[in-house]
Amino acid sequence: MLHYLDKFLFVGRKGFDNCSKLLDAFSNLMNYFGVPLAEEKMVHPCHCLDFLGITIDTVSVEFCLPTQKLLKIADLIDKFMLDKKVLLKDLQLLLGMLVFTIRVIPMGRIFAKKLYFSIKVYPYSHIRLTKPLKEDLRIWSEFLSNFNGHYLWQSDFIDAEALGLFTDAAGSKDFGAFWNGHWSAECWDQSRIDSVVVNLLRFLVLYCFKANIWLKARHLPGSRNVIADSHTRCQMDRFPTLAPMAGKKGLDCPKHLWTLIWNWRPGIFNNQ
Repeated sequence: MLHYLDKFLFVGRKGFDNCSKLLDAFSNLMNYFGVPLAEEKMVHPCHCLDFLGITIDTVSVEFCLPTQKLLKIADLIDKFMLDKKVLLKDLQLLLGMLVFTIRVIPMGRIFAKKLYFSIKVYPYSHIRLTKPLKEDLRIWSEFLSNFNGHYLWQSDFIDAEALGLFTDAAGSKDFGAFWNGHWSAECWDQSRIDSVVVNLLRFLVLYCFKANIWLKARHLPGSRNVIADSHTRCQMDRFPTLAPMAGKKGLDCPKHLWTLIWNWRPGIFNNQ
């Protein structure tokens, strides 16, 4: 059972009558306590229904967002991109609609944070739209321009450790990555490190948006991430012992990827 304020959703396994039993039990409980139910809003067990404005389809195993709401979000973002300042109430409206979208697309949360903090830090009638904030809005704009509102359910996460994938980064110094015997370790470009990290994040999240991928970042202590950790600590004499199956020579990070990240611009995926 899920609930949000006065909205309740009961979910059961296919081929069983769990939903009917849960609904009957809930109705009897409310009747016992004298809590009235809106019968006209009650939906009996089915494969497709709307809950909090989101269509849940158990046959197509997907969530669907209303087309009109997506168009409204896109139009509001387009308007913001032309303005230097916006009214606080308009920014709150956009943030509320993005939060609604994030229910279905959780990875979008990272590109709503700047909106949230701008409201918290600057509680005035007008909010300045900074360059970083607009860059985040461009991610939403590009994604929504090709999004049909349908998003497939995600299966259980596959742990990176199960894939033999390990990565590590040492602040502003260097990074290392290892997967299935292949490895790469290089130094960051000190003159561009801030823009590289932020643009890399934008590039990665936008790609995940479009490919229906959901990634979760989790910190691993050095004691459990010894292979990649040996790279960033420049302990290359330790590395062969930790990963005997690794190739003798590391792979260079593709130069076109760095160029792509350094020269981030709207519509970059249209050329890929």
